[in-house]
Amino acid sequence: MEVAHGMPTSFIGKGGWRGEHATNLKTTSSWGEDGNGINSLGLNILLAGYYFSKKISDGFGLEGLGFSAAYWSATKDNVGWARFLFSSRKFVNKWNENINDLTGTALTCRCLND
Repeated sequence: MEVAHGMPTSFIGKGGWRGEHATNLKTTSSWGEDGNGINSLGLNILLAGYYFSKKISDGFGLEGLGFSAAYWSATKDNVGWARFLFSSRKFVNKWNENINDLTGTALTCRCLND
């Protein structure tokens, strides 16, 4: 899905900040002056934030509300991945649960019909 919407194929197996395709995934409003997207997928990704039960920065709990979105995704091998989008970035951050401890993390889920 990410490659079809602008991410180079060389980034498929990489984690972290990659591609410049977040604009294609974000909704056309509410992301701020330089953060709105064009919503070419029709997903209308909104600034829903995310939840961590572990201490992060100044506290724990709901994070990123109003400036970020985080979504679960998976592969055919049942590996859990998370995608993070931030209002001021055109990149998408890919986190792997085997590398980053996402235990106690609550992210938005989107289901797509193949």
